[in-house]
Amino acid sequence: MPNWKKIITSGSAAAFSSLVVNSTITGSISGSLTGSLSGSTTVGNNLITLPNPNAITYLRVNADNTITPRTPSEVLTDLGVMGTIKIAKDATVRSVSNTTANTIIASYAIPANTLQVDDFIRFETFLNTTVVNGQGNLFFQVYLNSSATITGTSIFSWVNGTGQWQGLFQRLLMVTATGSSGNLRYQQSGVITNYVSNNASVANLTINTTVTQYFVLATTMPVNTATTTTQGTLITITR
Repeated sequence: MPNWKKIITSGSAAAFSSLVVNSTITGSISGSLTGSLSGSTTVGNNLITLPNPNAITYLRVNADNTITPRTPSEVLTDLGVMGTIKIAKDATVRSVSNTTANTIIASYAIPANTLQVDDFIRFETFLNTTVVNGQGNLFFQVYLNSSATITGTSIFSWVNGTGQWQGLFQRLLMVTATGSSGNLRYQQSGVITNYVSNNASVANLTINTTVTQYFVLATTMPVNTATTTTQGTLITITR
């Protein structure tokens, strides 16, 4: 005769007052917990009934003892910590050679719904050109579009009128509104050296932050016998 016992409850108020188990319980228990486990806390019971987040999250215990799953960016906000989101970290040398047409050097995407109000976007790239004195002006331009193409007016640019040159091009943008009519505040195009601007005022750009946006880097050279490169590009969001 097998050494096992069966527990059966029936009726509208079927229950038993206690159950002592001295060995392993195998199988599964169906249904859900609607009450509480004796001796457990409110937090413990809330952990048992917490829905699956189906994503990498961190758990926050709220003042009312409820449990909330939080994304990494939400955790930074909760802690008041300034975080950095990397949009591009590109150490590859990217070149345009032997053309006088406005030509794309590289493009970098800001995924849809990434931007938040009060985000700061830092754009930095190292430029190098073989255009020399007497050949005319070289233009380096950056566009921000919903496609990786040269469309519209560049949001900022650099003009090389002093001959062969290499150095750091840097810009800072701030998100002041999000959504289909979001807004970026930035320094308007002008002649830029490393950290000094010439007649460059603050401007605003309307963008749709709910779709992917692209920083598009392009150059126009005065002769078709020169090369312009980005030696490395870094684009980050600080929030």
